[in-house]
Amino acid sequence: MLLVLLMPLVVAKRFVETENRMEARSPALKDSWGQANIEFGRGSKATSMPKVDPDVSLEVFYAEVPISGSDLAEHMSQFHSGLTFKYEDKDHKKKMWTLELYAKYGMSSAVCPKLDGEGLPTWNDTVVVAFREDESLNSKREMHLKETHVGSIKGSVFNHAYHEFVARYLEKHSTYQLFDVISSDSLPDENSAPDILRPMKSATCDSFSEASMTFLEVRHGLGSTLKSKPKTRRNYAFILAVSTDPPEELDRSDPDVKEFYQVYADVCNKSVPAIMRTLAWAAFGEKAIVQANGKYYKFLLDTGTFAAKYALTNSVAW
Repeated sequence: MLLVLLMPLVVAKRFVETENRMEARSPALKDSWGQANIEFGRGSKATSMPKVDPDVSLEVFYAEVPISGSDLAEHMSQFHSGLTFKYEDKDHKKKMWTLELYAKYGMSSAVCPKLDGEGLPTWNDTVVVAFREDESLNSKREMHLKETHVGSIKGSVFNHAYHEFVARYLEKHSTYQLFDVISSDSLPDENSAPDILRPMKSATCDSFSEASMTFLEVRHGLGSTLKSKPKTRRNYAFILAVSTDPPEELDRSDPDVKEFYQVYADVCNKSVPAIMRTLAWAAFGEKAIVQANGKYYKFLLDTGTFAAKYALTNSVAW
């Protein structure tokens, strides 16, 4: 019996109960930096994304800030991440663009579906990539921004190849998906990375940051001039499956989908203290259902518990 889904729900609920909502910004409102994000979602064109002088050199940083306001999230080393591109313009002014992916309507609504009149899940899990001009990832100094220099690229690469990558990523990963599925015997620690060929990969802020670095490294030599490759880590929410075989795809009307999400939604509707008490007894049985881009996948569960890990990033085919 696996309690695999409860801890992410606790983190998600605590996350959105705080004033520091790193992934729940409205495009119609100015955020805590004083400017509106420039957001792009599925269907956005690369040509509409912000440009820099094609001849400048941009230093690329993997940026992380702790999810604050939740003792549990901070204890579990839960971070929000993005990439920051720093450069000097033709007037020698220091400039930057920070890119981050988040759930457009908040992490809680992206992780916890509502049930319709037939008891089937409905989602509000659209993701966007936000471009932030001349601002880093942290809104307050006490948020302890951590930046890891991972290399440099030309402005022309940022303007064209990377923007095309962002647009393709959003086409393929248009919804927020919290979970990575692996077998229990391949669970990584902080000094290792999960199997590249795992049967299900997440679509979160960390997934986007990782995929961006991989794309720029493989296609455009990011980090090739550095003496040593920096180690970067990210958050993973693992579901421990019996095997790494491809999952079974289910129709939304499948009885297994309805049964699973009735339990799941009930947990989502509980208060955080109630969820914590639920850890003592609630279980989801021998299967878990994961929804990604409107499709449902069933995994058979192994014996064990939910595994939240802060482990190495890897070169993952996005």
